[in-house]
Amino acid sequence: MGVLCYTRLMKLNRPPGVPTGDDASAPQAVAVAGGGIIDLEKAGAELRNVAQILYLHIAAELSKSPEAFPFPGMDPDAYAVRKAEEKEEADLGIELPVEITPIDTLLDRMRSEGIKVMMGSAGSLDAFILPRGSNDIVADGLLPRHLQTASGMDNTLEFLILSSRQYKSGNYLTALPSGSLEN
Repeated sequence: MGVLCYTRLMKLNRPPGVPTGDDASAPQAVAVAGGGIIDLEKAGAELRNVAQILYLHIAAELSKSPEAFPFPGMDPDAYAVRKAEEKEEADLGIELPVEITPIDTLLDRMRSEGIKVMMGSAGSLDAFILPRGSNDIVADGLLPRHLQTASGMDNTLEFLILSSRQYKSGNYLTALPSGSLEN
């Protein structure tokens, strides 16, 4: 696995093909992740934050896992919001244009199948948690911040959950936990 680094004017030790950013009037922000290069000037303002780049890199690596992760449980506040939404839709007779799995059914599946991380569609800047046997982020997806953390859980998955929460709150985690992403 490659190293993730970020600089505004990356001049030293840059891989071949990475812009130098010598033009001070238009500095190049560059991220190098897993051997891939992202030109942040072209990627858009959403990717300028190193925490978001790290979050997406971690999510992409976790999405490659051939094994299911144990389900650590859903955050009680996120569960309460989802249940209230389901009740409101039922009370008002709202029919959604897509089928959404009821939260209790979804949690039962996550407990029995385990979970996996799946990246959103092309251009999406998020990752989703699904039951291992699903590929439907619309019907079965939760955001990582909706999960609880648990002692003994995979460090990298825990980092994804915590960084998702921090990013939502405007605080950013930019350092990996010890032992994460080791080969």
